[in-house]
Amino acid sequence: MKLVKTLHSHITSIICIQETEWVDSKVRIINRTRNKVGMMVSEKLVDQVVEIRHKTHHIMSIKLVVCSEILTVASAYTP
Repeated sequence: MKLVKTLHSHITSIICIQETEWVDSKVRIINRTRNKVGMMVSEKLVDQVVEIRHKTHHIMSIKLVVCSEILTVASAYTP
């Protein structure tokens, strides 16, 4: 719940998460998977996501268009 509150307080727009299984109704899901990594994107940016890529079960990336620039955010998990 603390992650959702952080996103909604506009301090953070993207959070990379590992090994989570819960979903909150206030956060829009852009991709649901059984992989070990995931990302939470604030509602103000979710429509700007243009690509979601799971390279392995432990590595993923998303691409966003922000101010006409392409921003890539990657998340990796090593157990």
